[in-house]
Amino acid sequence: MGLNTVNVPVEIDIPTLSSNTMAINPASEKKAIELIKKLRYKGINVIVEPYPFIHNGEQYETQLKPTDLNEWFWNWKQTVLTPMIHDVAKPYKVYALCIGSNFDQFENQYDNWINVADFVRANFKGQITYKTNWWYTAEWDTQKDNQNDTYAKKLNNPVLGKVDFISVAAYFELTDKDTR
Repeated sequence: MGLNTVNVPVEIDIPTLSSNTMAINPASEKKAIELIKKLRYKGINVIVEPYPFIHNGEQYETQLKPTDLNEWFWNWKQTVLTPMIHDVAKPYKVYALCIGSNFDQFENQYDNWINVADFVRANFKGQITYKTNWWYTAEWDTQKDNQNDTYAKKLNNPVLGKVDFISVAAYFELTDKDTR
């Protein structure tokens, strides 16, 4: 396919949609490291993404709403990002680390996300990204109420100014043609 960069997820097990705790899935981490080695050998850049896997994958990270955001952010930094940096990103010289993925319910916790970005920046010299979820709105879209407010909030999210590039989780057709 001629790709120069590939996103490699590492499963982060989160028990429920209201959990403040999480854990790196050891089998997923091991599989990711094996893949990273192969990709790096071929000269392909790697973005490592700690991917939230909630209630065995039965629930979506876009609906995650921890009961204690301070505890959640502390745990995210200490039990996810610190090991990802020290055990995966640094030793395998990954191109970028994703600091968060589709946390729609608390993406507006700007101070906490800036703190996470600063923490990762201080501990990892590679690129950092934040994966925001896609949105329905745009300045030119007149079909939705409050679409300009939603669009402006997304564009003015201060954490997006703290990362090297923005990742967008988007699920839409890339073409209207059948693929074979």
